[in-house]
Amino acid sequence: MENLDRLSATGLPVFDLNWENLNSGDWSQTPIGARESWPPTLTCLVNTCVLPMPHCAAIFWGNDLTVIHNIAWGKARGNLDGQATRACDSYAHEALGTLRTVLRGRTVKPPGSSSTSTPSNMTRSCC
Repeated sequence: MENLDRLSATGLPVFDLNWENLNSGDWSQTPIGARESWPPTLTCLVNTCVLPMPHCAAIFWGNDLTVIHNIAWGKARGNLDGQATRACDSYAHEALGTLRTVLRGRTVKPPGSSSTSTPSNMTRSCC
């Protein structure tokens, strides 16, 4: 998708372009399985938070933090992580620490803030 803005201006909705992008791979070979077997929660999140978005959007799902993203996310990341990759295979330790902190329900403070706490080390086998 060379130019998402130009394609959507011709009448192709961003949702449809992102849907096509999401369906381009074989999800049955991924840690989260075929799309038809996804839990309703994941399907709802993808349909409302990833597919209709023209800007970067991604979901990190499951213990492996499987990445589900839209076209804009892929372009911003230089297509480094592709659909359904594990975050620990393509993200730096600092980014993984931030993701894990958010998953634990904590607030992530930007570097240089007055907080003295830092994200804990990865303890799961994946990351």
